[in-house]
Amino acid sequence: DDATYVESTAGDGAVDLYTHSTTLSGDVTGIRVDVRASLTDAGTDDFGLVVESNGSTTEKGLTLGVGSPGWYHETVEDDPDTGVTWSASAANGATFGVTS
Repeated sequence: DDATYVESTAGDGAVDLYTHSTTLSGDVTGIRVDVRASLTDAGTDDFGLVVESNGSTTEKGLTLGVGSPGWYHETVEDDPDTGVTWSASAANGATFGVTS
């Protein structure tokens, strides 16, 4: 909802990470991060969707533009720590978020 949010300054490099609310089991074919983001001023701004596993991260760079807010998505099929398909244990310990 629009009342609960993280605010950051462009380029500050802050990473705001969250855990997921479900315990996974069995095969994990990927982790999808969904973020609703918007600008508080005119122009454009770069940000990234981040998945972190055991200290290793992967990031997809995106640009916010005029007409935000909008939904932004990234699916990470391989664990950034191991480079292979996620194990349920690794997926349960992973964190997700945004960087500016």
